[in-house]
Amino acid sequence: MTMCDMKIILASTSPRRQEVLKSSGLKFKVVPSDFEEKIVKGVSVENLVKQLARGKVESVARRYPRAIVVGADTMVVYKHRVYGKPKNKADAFKILKRFSGKRVKVISGVAVAYLQKSKKIYTDVDVAFVQFKKLSVAEIIGYVKSSQPMDKSGAFGIQGWGLFLIAKLDGNYSTIMGLPLLKMTKILQKFGINIF
Repeated sequence: MTMCDMKIILASTSPRRQEVLKSSGLKFKVVPSDFEEKIVKGVSVENLVKQLARGKVESVARRYPRAIVVGADTMVVYKHRVYGKPKNKADAFKILKRFSGKRVKVISGVAVAYLQKSKKIYTDVDVAFVQFKKLSVAEIIGYVKSSQPMDKSGAFGIQGWGLFLIAKLDGNYSTIMGLPLLKMTKILQKFGINIF
């Protein structure tokens, strides 16, 4: 069975995740999850993003058991510290100044449910790296003023003006965007579904 025959739901209102899924050519519907995200201490970031992605999917899949439900979660890590969305513009400036000239880790977890076929919700995780160029204060101020960093983990995106901050990417582009497509398609194969 191919993905074209299936009803797909993305359990996320993230414009980046929607962009990634749209770029794959798959048709899907967005259903926001009402899952309340909680950071669990003592859990690795890899396991945490998988747990959060699973929670989002679970809350939507219960309402749509005949659909394939996809969810994801992403975190940025630098020097063992996790960076979420900036609290305000001053926080975004501080984060980007810290990342200037540095290599940061982007960890994206994905979860997929197809309750009509299996009661199990499958999860996986992918890791990629972003190398920032040496940023001038003017560049950081200009990017922060654009408000583009405000709704993104680590205060940056690799689309829009964020592209001008990045020297090199190491890993899957979709992982850095927040929805690891290769891992997602691998899970879909467990349900006997192929992308082509």
